[in-house]
Amino acid sequence: MACNQTLAGIARDCVSALGGVEEVLIANFDEVTAITETSDVVTAITMASGKTFHRYTFRPQTAEATSTLNRSAENGTAFVTTELVLQFHKQDTSKRIEVEALIHGDLRVIYKDNNGKYWIMGKERPVEATAGPGNTGKAFGDFNGYGVTLQSNESGYPTEVSDTVIASILPSA
Repeated sequence: MACNQTLAGIARDCVSALGGVEEVLIANFDEVTAITETSDVVTAITMASGKTFHRYTFRPQTAEATSTLNRSAENGTAFVTTELVLQFHKQDTSKRIEVEALIHGDLRVIYKDNNGKYWIMGKERPVEATAGPGNTGKAFGDFNGYGVTLQSNESGYPTEVSDTVIASILPSA
Protein backbone atom coordinates (compact mmCIF):
# COMPACT_ATOMS: atom_id res chain seq x y z
CA MET A 1 0.00 0.00 0.00
CA ALA A 2 1.40 3.39 -0.98
CA CYS A 3 1.52 6.28 1.47
CA ASN A 4 0.70 9.10 -0.89
CA GLN A 5 0.99 12.67 0.41
CA THR A 6 -0.08 15.95 -1.15
CA LEU A 7 3.16 17.57 -2.29
CA ALA A 8 3.50 21.19 -3.39
CA GLY A 9 7.27 21.68 -3.76
CA ILE A 10 9.56 24.25 -2.14
CA ALA A 11 10.94 27.20 -4.08
CA ARG A 12 14.49 28.38 -3.51
CA ASP A 13 14.61 31.34 -1.10
CA CYS A 14 16.80 34.39 -1.30
CA VAL A 15 19.81 34.34 1.00
CA SER A 16 18.21 36.30 3.83
CA ALA A 17 17.82 33.91 6.78
CA LEU A 18 19.62 34.43 10.09
CA GLY A 19 20.57 31.64 12.47
CA GLY A 20 19.95 31.53 16.20
CA VAL A 21 17.29 32.25 18.77
CA GLU A 22 16.46 35.77 19.99
CA GLU A 23 14.15 35.11 22.96
CA VAL A 24 12.29 32.31 24.71
CA LEU A 25 8.89 32.25 26.41
CA ILE A 26 8.19 29.45 28.92
CA ALA A 27 5.13 28.35 30.89
CA ASN A 28 4.25 25.28 32.88
CA PHE A 29 2.67 22.68 30.58
CA ASP A 30 -0.67 22.51 32.40
CA GLU A 31 -1.09 26.32 32.50
CA VAL A 32 -1.98 26.25 28.79
CA THR A 33 -5.59 25.08 28.49
CA ALA A 34 -6.04 25.28 24.70
CA ILE A 35 -4.06 25.80 21.51
CA THR A 36 -5.90 26.84 18.34
CA GLU A 37 -4.42 26.38 14.87
CA THR A 38 -5.51 27.83 11.55
CA SER A 39 -3.76 26.69 8.37
CA ASP A 40 -0.98 24.98 10.42
CA VAL A 41 -0.15 28.16 12.39
CA VAL A 42 -1.00 28.63 16.08
CA THR A 43 -3.46 31.53 16.13
CA ALA A 44 -4.58 31.43 19.79
CA ILE A 45 -3.31 30.13 23.11
CA THR A 46 -5.65 30.03 26.11
CA MET A 47 -4.04 30.21 29.54
CA ALA A 48 -5.42 29.11 32.91
CA SER A 49 -6.72 32.02 34.95
CA GLY A 50 -3.91 34.32 36.09
CA LYS A 51 -1.18 32.31 34.32
CA THR A 52 1.23 33.63 31.67
CA PHE A 53 4.36 32.70 29.78
CA HIS A 54 7.61 34.17 31.13
CA ARG A 55 10.31 35.77 28.96
CA TYR A 56 13.94 34.55 29.01
CA THR A 57 16.56 36.66 27.26
CA PHE A 58 20.27 36.11 26.74
CA ARG A 59 23.20 37.42 24.77
CA PRO A 60 23.08 37.23 20.96
CA GLN A 61 24.38 34.09 19.28
CA THR A 62 24.20 31.95 22.45
CA ALA A 63 20.95 30.02 21.85
CA GLU A 64 19.85 27.61 19.16
CA ALA A 65 17.04 25.20 18.33
CA THR A 66 17.65 21.99 16.40
CA SER A 67 14.92 19.60 15.25
CA THR A 68 15.80 16.05 14.23
CA LEU A 69 13.54 13.52 12.51
CA ASN A 70 13.72 10.06 14.14
CA ARG A 71 12.28 7.31 11.97
CA SER A 72 12.27 3.55 12.34
CA ALA A 73 11.07 1.64 9.29
CA GLU A 74 11.37 -1.58 11.31
CA ASN A 75 9.01 -0.33 14.02
CA GLY A 76 6.82 1.87 11.83
CA THR A 77 7.44 4.95 13.98
CA ALA A 78 8.45 8.52 13.31
CA PHE A 79 8.81 11.51 15.61
CA VAL A 80 10.76 14.76 15.81
CA THR A 81 13.09 15.65 18.68
CA THR A 82 13.65 19.38 19.12
CA GLU A 83 16.42 20.63 21.40
CA LEU A 84 16.63 24.24 22.50
CA VAL A 85 20.04 25.09 23.99
CA LEU A 86 20.24 28.24 26.13
CA GLN A 87 23.12 30.01 27.90
CA PHE A 88 22.70 32.48 30.73
CA HIS A 89 25.84 34.46 31.52
CA LYS A 90 27.29 35.00 35.00
CA GLN A 91 26.45 32.62 37.80
CA ASP A 92 24.31 34.03 40.60
CA THR A 93 21.70 32.74 43.00
CA SER A 94 18.59 34.02 41.19
CA LYS A 95 19.70 32.43 37.90
CA ARG A 96 20.58 29.15 39.65
CA ILE A 97 17.12 28.99 41.24
CA GLU A 98 15.39 29.73 37.92
CA VAL A 99 17.47 27.16 36.00
CA GLU A 100 16.69 24.56 38.68
CA ALA A 101 12.96 25.32 38.26
CA LEU A 102 13.32 24.69 34.51
CA ILE A 103 15.14 21.42 35.22
CA HIS A 104 12.27 20.07 37.32
CA GLY A 105 9.33 21.37 35.26
CA ASP A 106 7.01 20.01 32.59
CA LEU A 107 7.02 22.94 30.19
CA ARG A 108 5.63 24.55 27.06
CA VAL A 109 8.14 26.68 25.21
CA ILE A 110 7.86 29.29 22.47
CA TYR A 111 11.06 30.54 20.91
CA LYS A 112 11.57 33.47 18.55
CA ASP A 113 14.22 32.89 15.92
CA ASN A 114 16.42 35.65 14.52
CA ASN A 115 14.12 35.89 11.50
CA GLY A 116 11.32 37.18 13.74
CA LYS A 117 9.24 33.98 13.70
CA TYR A 118 7.86 32.31 16.83
CA TRP A 119 7.76 28.49 17.15
CA ILE A 120 6.14 26.29 19.81
CA MET A 121 7.64 23.25 21.51
CA GLY A 122 5.45 21.14 23.76
CA LYS A 123 2.29 21.47 21.72
CA GLU A 124 1.52 17.77 22.23
CA ARG A 125 3.52 16.69 25.28
CA PRO A 126 5.71 18.39 27.88
CA VAL A 127 9.14 19.84 27.16
CA GLU A 128 11.76 18.64 29.63
CA ALA A 129 15.29 19.71 30.52
CA THR A 130 17.81 17.05 29.49
CA ALA A 131 21.19 18.70 30.13
CA GLY A 132 22.67 21.83 31.59
CA PRO A 133 26.14 22.76 32.73
CA GLY A 134 26.97 25.30 35.38
CA ASN A 135 30.41 26.64 34.54
CA THR A 136 32.81 29.07 36.25
CA GLY A 137 35.31 28.95 33.43
CA LYS A 138 39.06 28.71 33.92
CA ALA A 139 40.57 31.71 32.15
CA PHE A 140 39.30 35.30 32.34
CA GLY A 141 37.78 35.00 28.85
CA ASP A 142 35.92 31.71 29.52
CA PHE A 143 32.15 31.37 29.82
CA ASN A 144 30.77 31.82 33.34
CA GLY A 145 27.11 30.96 33.79
CA TYR A 146 24.47 28.31 33.33
CA GLY A 147 23.30 26.34 30.34
CA VAL A 148 20.14 24.33 29.86
CA THR A 149 18.94 22.07 27.06
CA LEU A 150 15.16 21.80 26.72
CA GLN A 151 13.85 18.88 24.65
CA SER A 152 10.52 17.95 23.09
CA ASN A 153 9.50 14.76 21.31
CA GLU A 154 6.48 15.30 19.08
CA SER A 155 4.86 14.02 15.91
CA GLY A 156 6.27 16.86 13.80
CA TYR A 157 8.53 19.88 13.68
CA PRO A 158 7.70 22.92 15.87
CA THR A 159 4.63 24.82 14.67
CA GLU A 160 4.79 28.52 13.90
CA VAL A 161 2.98 30.81 16.34
CA SER A 162 1.37 33.98 14.97
CA ASP A 163 3.07 37.03 16.47
CA THR A 164 -0.41 38.38 17.32
CA VAL A 165 -0.68 35.65 19.99
CA ILE A 166 2.39 36.75 21.97
CA ALA A 167 0.97 39.85 23.72
CA SER A 168 -1.99 37.82 25.00
CA ILE A 169 0.20 35.24 26.82
CA LEU A 170 2.70 37.58 28.53
CA PRO A 171 2.17 39.51 31.77
CA SER A 172 0.62 42.96 31.35
CA ALA A 173 3.21 45.71 31.26
